[in-house]
Amino acid sequence: RVTGKARFGILAAVTPVIDNYSTIHSLLGERFLKLRPLANKEEAVLNAARTEGQESTMRHEIAEILDLFMTYYVRLHPSEVWKLSDDELTQISMLADITATLRSPILRDRYQHIVFQSEPEFGTRLVKQFIRVGRVLHWMNAYHYSTLIRLAQDCIPKVRWTVLQLLAHLEKPLPLSVISSKRHLSRYLAQTACEDLRLLGAAYVESNPSDSYALLPEFREKLVGAGLLCEETK
Repeated sequence: RVTGKARFGILAAVTPVIDNYSTIHSLLGERFLKLRPLANKEEAVLNAARTEGQESTMRHEIAEILDLFMTYYVRLHPSEVWKLSDDELTQISMLADITATLRSPILRDRYQHIVFQSEPEFGTRLVKQFIRVGRVLHWMNAYHYSTLIRLAQDCIPKVRWTVLQLLAHLEKPLPLSVISSKRHLSRYLAQTACEDLRLLGAAYVESNPSDSYALLPEFREKLVGAGLLCEETK
């Protein structure tokens, strides 16, 4: 009998529509890290026009380059271990913990009634993923903590993160109508994001003025400690 043991990762490119299914994926146990590319739409369209008819050649060239890239760094497996200080480990752990909380799913039915709310995700899997990403970047002499911060931000549902950024820089509760206007969101999307933050223990709501939301001070401090919110921009 022949047996084997293997471990592998998957790198997949998807459209933003994947966000519509993030709740189901998360309920089953989130496995993927998300990285949203910073692309210039006009340049992308122009480049697509210039390379029309060259798709097969481009795919072949990209596959070869990626193979060379991965092979090089596998063979360059370093003898030294990536050593992190206690402060670095603490900060990455805080980042993973708060990211896991903020990406935790809240399942609603078609009438937007909450049908399932699990306990906020523990960051145990996420912190290992962040450290692995950091280790690879370190081997490539390209590690910077800001890269992990960007990765963390991209793992959080986009609308939820957009609303969080607004609330994080305000001390007083903000009316839902203002949140909706400032973030160019429908009232429904703004309220859903705000209620998600409240249910996850990140925000609170006040009835006067009507439906006003703010971040809990202790949660804001966690954001600062993890590096997701700069102290000077509070």
